[in-house]
Amino acid sequence: MDRIMYSQPVVNPDGSIMVEQVTMVHADEMENGIKVRELKVIQELYPNITLLRETIMRAKVNYDDATLQAEKPVALLEQEKKALEGLIQMVNQINL
Repeated sequence: MDRIMYSQPVVNPDGSIMVEQVTMVHADEMENGIKVRELKVIQELYPNITLLRETIMRAKVNYDDATLQAEKPVALLEQEKKALEGLIQMVNQINL
């Protein structure tokens, strides 16, 4: 199963904010004991904290709308919601 998380948002000198969503698509261990992970990284650059917060709140509303999420497996929805909640906490700690 995919594992979804956000890294700590980065505030750039111009006030824009970079958010990285990291999804572990596949994890495996090779015969020699080396662990391999396949990651998918999506970087989003928001011009300011206000737009980031608005986007997060819209995403939260979308996750609560069963008709929009009907095609997704429950486990994926739980992962996405948990990742979003973690992002909300990180964004709330940003002092701008």
